[in-house]
Amino acid sequence: MQKTLQGGQPSAQPFIANIKDSEQMLQIHALKNLNKMIDYAWHEIADSLQRVEELAEDQQFPERALASSVASKVYYYLEEYDESLRLALESGDKFDLNDKSQYVEKLINECIDQYIKLKQELMDKKLPGADGQIPAAVPKEIDPKMEVVIDKMFKRCFNDNKYKHVIGIALESRRLDMVKAAIEQSGDQMEENLGYTFNLAQQIVNKKEFRTEVLRLLLLIYQNRNDSGNFDYYKIAKCQFYLQKPEGTASLLEKLVKSEESYLDAYQIAFDICDKEVQAFQSKVVECLNAKLPQYQEEAETLQRIQ
Repeated sequence: MQKTLQGGQPSAQPFIANIKDSEQMLQIHALKNLNKMIDYAWHEIADSLQRVEELAEDQQFPERALASSVASKVYYYLEEYDESLRLALESGDKFDLNDKSQYVEKLINECIDQYIKLKQELMDKKLPGADGQIPAAVPKEIDPKMEVVIDKMFKRCFNDNKYKHVIGIALESRRLDMVKAAIEQSGDQMEENLGYTFNLAQQIVNKKEFRTEVLRLLLLIYQNRNDSGNFDYYKIAKCQFYLQKPEGTASLLEKLVKSEESYLDAYQIAFDICDKEVQAFQSKVVECLNAKLPQYQEEAETLQRIQ
């Protein structure tokens, strides 16, 4: 008669005995059953965790992924999350991101935290420090299995239309490709997410070099838009100032002042430039606009002659 635990659930002991057997079919059968009862029998399995890990590491064992998954879940209940994540990554597709259990959500968060830390270290390695020197220490490389999980997490967010979640993680982990994809795929939320990214870049991106890349990307997306949605011209102008592109600001003012719907925006941006931006930037914008005056004077004279 099979033993039962308090509460009436069957004990894991018979299956624990089977994983210690030398017959692979019995071991696999035992692991499949342990995986089903792990939520309530993990404390029993924990006593034989070493044996489960041995199976996970055995290159000849056909169900290494399953053994890794079982061991990962036991470590999760033991609150040893680094080990739990390590084994979850080893379990491959057994770590199903679409299973929105507490176990999966916790390990996804652990994975994201570690990934952000490693990505920032890798990028900082390539950037000069305050003394102008490249740091000598070589940070740990990112496990390709972790990259796979992160990409799956991004895909899940896209499927759930959680574009802001993608943008936040992508900015922290220096993934410009994901920032761009989240903005461009957000449909009616595109303008909102452009503004969200701009604000977030000012708040959480502490490396000037990467912040510059983000703002350059935003400006490129703004410039390439061909829809008729509402544009946040003030943020475009701020990007241009940060990137020191007075020629672009001059062109923006020229475009806006010609529009019956947006000419007041041109005046407000011009006031902001005079009030907040440095003299050199102001002078360059004025210089660019003055260079176009002869063209407009000639057009005005032509219209007078026609009339």
